[in-house]
Amino acid sequence: MSSIYDGQSLKRLLEQRWAGHLQCSLAIKNNRQEILDALEVASESDTVGADVSIEAGGLLAKVSQPEFAFMAAVAVKVLSLLTPANNMMQAKSCNMMQATALLACAKDNILELRSDKHFQQFAQDAGMKKDDQKRVQRTVKQNRFLTNYIISSTLGQSQTTASRPTSTSDGTKRAYFSLLDSVASELCSIW
Repeated sequence: MSSIYDGQSLKRLLEQRWAGHLQCSLAIKNNRQEILDALEVASESDTVGADVSIEAGGLLAKVSQPEFAFMAAVAVKVLSLLTPANNMMQAKSCNMMQATALLACAKDNILELRSDKHFQQFAQDAGMKKDDQKRVQRTVKQNRFLTNYIISSTLGQSQTTASRPTSTSDGTKRAYFSLLDSVASELCSIW
């Protein structure tokens, strides 16, 4: 794989540091096309093992989705907002009161992203087309005993005659808001 990939060296993810997450996310976001090219070659190559080829094909299917580019952009933005607090909290002169204020400021900055305007901007920057934002194209598995129903999620079922297309942006927007809420909640739980 390393001979196929021509992009920037991917950074090792450091679980304990926000800066490590940012470096990893930036490398993936900035080198997405090179990663796609490498995965495509690996998935179609006869020179790599079958397990590597299958795994590359699965990763290719996920990384090529506009939602992946969207979430990569969001991750980079969120982690970038945490960088100043991270750097200041590493200083020996930072006390608990200052750390609390830094975390509160970082939380406020994260929550400012929680709007339809910011969501639309990320979607546009990630190259999500209007069609991607308006409907999900998914394979539907139908139970032969329930011919009038389709399973649209693990949370429930809907009748095929009354079903309406689900919007990709609905699922992506829920994930977006949930991510921001989780980060804000984690920042609150620290202090």
